[in-house]
Amino acid sequence: MHMKQPASENGLTFRRVYHYPFWQIERTEKRWEWDVARTVFDPESVDQKEANRFYNYWRKRLFNRSVPEDDDGFIYMPLQGRLLN
Repeated sequence: MHMKQPASENGLTFRRVYHYPFWQIERTEKRWEWDVARTVFDPESVDQKEANRFYNYWRKRLFNRSVPEDDDGFIYMPLQGRLLN
């Protein structure tokens, strides 16, 4: 199902995640119940070199510009449909 409740308990829902080609496939359409929404972010566990490579690649591909050294502009912050349980 695309962005809808799965038709059965064995069904899944999917939706594009902000920019193609990223998709999220889950057992529920309720984004606030997805694993990614419930995961605690630990910045120490991030490989900084790989994160920078990923960020630079997608920024250039999506917005056709590289990242300036002093870039302190806007960020994209994904919001869930429900902020509190």
